[in-house]
Amino acid sequence: MVSPSNFSILRNNAWAISNLVRGKPAPTFEAVRGFIGPLVDILRNCGDPTLQGNDTMELRTDTVWAISYLADGNDDRIQAVIDSGVIPLLLDILQSFHQSRELLIPTVRALGNIVSGNDKQTQAVIDAGLLSHMSALLQIPSVSPAVTMDLQFHGTKGMTR
Repeated sequence: MVSPSNFSILRNNAWAISNLVRGKPAPTFEAVRGFIGPLVDILRNCGDPTLQGNDTMELRTDTVWAISYLADGNDDRIQAVIDSGVIPLLLDILQSFHQSRELLIPTVRALGNIVSGNDKQTQAVIDAGLLSHMSALLQIPSVSPAVTMDLQFHGTKGMTR
């Protein structure tokens, strides 16, 4: 559970995990697989009203980036991320992107990495409602070109498999 008493530890851990899993060379997936559940728990429990402001946003941003890096790879990695139940949480972030623009790019990247998996994995994200969220994002002029390019790249990448 995310609480004021353990908040700084969680924030530092999320930052460290994010940096570890994106590292070059990347650690083996078996070495980092165990991070998925706790990262998803952080996202799920980050709504504590006593935790607000930039610190909470940094925790959520580092957490989503870590999930994005963990989903970047073969179908087994992607499936482990899907099995964690994170897709609805990522779609919730997209739905409320006007409140959390800092989270938009890592969220789009995480979802893009997931849809680049096999057909069943791509379909899981589509069935969860990704297309309606993407359509809404692409119609808003203030969404950065980087997000639009990421959506287009990952959408195309996922459709070519």
